[in-house]
Amino acid sequence: MFCASTKNFLLRVATVVCLATVCVATVTPDPRNSLIPRITSNPTAKVIEKGSDITLICSLPTRSTAQGADLVWHFNGKRLSSERFRSTENGTSQLEIQNAKFSDKGLYSCGLRLYTEEYRNSTTLSVGIKPNALLSCESSNHLEVFCHWNETDSNLPTNVTFAWRLNYEGHWSYCGVSKDKIPMLQETCTCQDNRCHFPMNNGGSHVMKIELTNALGVTSVTEWFNPDTDTIPNPPESVSAMVSETNAISLTWSKPTDWLNTFQLLYRVQYTHDLTSLDWKEIEIPYPDQRQFVLESCDVATHSYYYFKVACMSSYAGNDDKWSEWSNVASCRIQSAEEPTSGSRTDELPRDFSTATDVESNIKQTTSLPLRDNKNTKLVIKTAGISSSLTLLVCLLVFCLVVLLKRRCAGKRDTECLNANTYRSTIPFQDRLIADV
Repeated sequence: MFCASTKNFLLRVATVVCLATVCVATVTPDPRNSLIPRITSNPTAKVIEKGSDITLICSLPTRSTAQGADLVWHFNGKRLSSERFRSTENGTSQLEIQNAKFSDKGLYSCGLRLYTEEYRNSTTLSVGIKPNALLSCESSNHLEVFCHWNETDSNLPTNVTFAWRLNYEGHWSYCGVSKDKIPMLQETCTCQDNRCHFPMNNGGSHVMKIELTNALGVTSVTEWFNPDTDTIPNPPESVSAMVSETNAISLTWSKPTDWLNTFQLLYRVQYTHDLTSLDWKEIEIPYPDQRQFVLESCDVATHSYYYFKVACMSSYAGNDDKWSEWSNVASCRIQSAEEPTSGSRTDELPRDFSTATDVESNIKQTTSLPLRDNKNTKLVIKTAGISSSLTLLVCLLVFCLVVLLKRRCAGKRDTECLNANTYRSTIPFQDRLIADV
């Protein structure tokens, strides 16, 4: 009895012969297997470091009748130019990648196309660098500590663990978990993304460490930090400048909101009268926690505006580079004694006028001055016209009053003279002579 069938997985059952209870099957490989190329590499690693070289080798099976020139390469699904690879006489094709870049990471395929079918094999190549990072820690109030790191792009999946210990301790502790399984350490710090938070100062100098691991190696980065001496406060707040009647400037400010009253702050002030200038005068406040500064009037020049900013530093700071950032700039206006009143000129209007002619001449002189087309100038001209009209009216009233008074006085003198002559005529001549004498 003879039977035949075809099976999957590129196997073909040729003939099955059954003799009594024994069946013998002859299996031959699918001839398509002899057409699928095989990819190897030199070096053999599928993850290489940026800047290194690698050669991908595509080989035909030994039974294949195809040639190496019949092989083509694809990168991420796109066919590569024949200039990128070279064929050999022994039925291979080599794709060389020199000075590998991050962009060379991807899927490489080598294929043989015959008639309407293509026989292809693929491999994945990764390009990256060893992991690395910059670790830094900070505190703004001697109590809370924040550590964060900026990871260098390695172009590879990287695992990061954060550990810390006090300077005098020998074992490392991990945020949330301790190698020694000490329960209290579970609340010591918490980490999220690239940042770890210590809510309490554990005392003294700390050693912080991160370990970064990827396919190319392991890197350990450490940072020493002491919250007692390395704290840098936030800038002072609510900076305000006030001008007194004597033109002295009083500057006040408040400490940062998160600062603890347990620790004292030192302050320094910078001020200038020109924001575009880099020349800021600086004064250090002599006493800790003093939050007021007075710039006396003798130190104030005849400039319109003064600008101030304040910085602070903990009195426990280990060195002079622990000053905070500068606060927001506060400003105030100084008006000098020589500065004219805003919107007027001292020589635009006379102070008093004696006659209407003077008024008219002064108006002509005022209007003949070069004027600016603004509201202040229009107000000056209008005021001058009103003043001249009032002055003319007053002069006319005064003139009429003088005339009336003269007439009244003249009539009164005539009456007095007539009465005196009448009285004198009734006196004897001798007596009048004596009276005149």
